[in-house]
Amino acid sequence: MGDAPLAATGTVVRLRPDLEQALHDAGRLAFFRGLPNSAQRELAQWVERAADVAREGRIEEVIELLELRADELRTALPAAAAGRRR
Repeated sequence: MGDAPLAATGTVVRLRPDLEQALHDAGRLAFFRGLPNSAQRELAQWVERAADVAREGRIEEVIELLELRADELRTALPAAAAGRRR
């Protein structure tokens, strides 16, 4: 996939095509887009700054981080909902 410069377009952080495709393939693109723009930009820039040989590894690390965070949120939701019912 070709390189695209990292840029913020309006309120959406534009991603490198390889990062966007990897997030989509992993089923994490919607979760990523749900993050605050500053977090999206920080993760995208971290991938962007990697040397070509390390970029794929960083993309995988971002996906793993999103999966971990999604799992944490899923387990926290039932506890938070139970607290509101009292």
